[in-house]
Amino acid sequence: MKILIAEDNRDIAFLYRVALEARNHHITVTDNGEDCLTIYRQELKNFVSRIESIDSNEQHVFDTVILDFRMPRINGIEVAREIIKINPKQRIIIASACPRETISIL
Repeated sequence: MKILIAEDNRDIAFLYRVALEARNHHITVTDNGEDCLTIYRQELKNFVSRIESIDSNEQHVFDTVILDFRMPRINGIEVAREIIKINPKQRIIIASACPRETISIL
């Protein structure tokens, strides 16, 4: 699987990388929402140029995107909203150490 992760805590990002790469997944990690969106948009552009139209294929730019809820610059919810605007088919997971706060915003 190809996975994009936005996580500002270095220890958690390291754990994601170790666990997922051990299972042969291709991982891209960013430490903030802004960089995550930049990478996503670039990968989407490359993906669409390879298949000609995102609607013509059931594949996703990334198999999944894992977003930390609290991040510098742009939080995970805002990143998810932006990704869904440009690619409604994208699978996204929001992770948080503060589940009550996350649920109240959703």
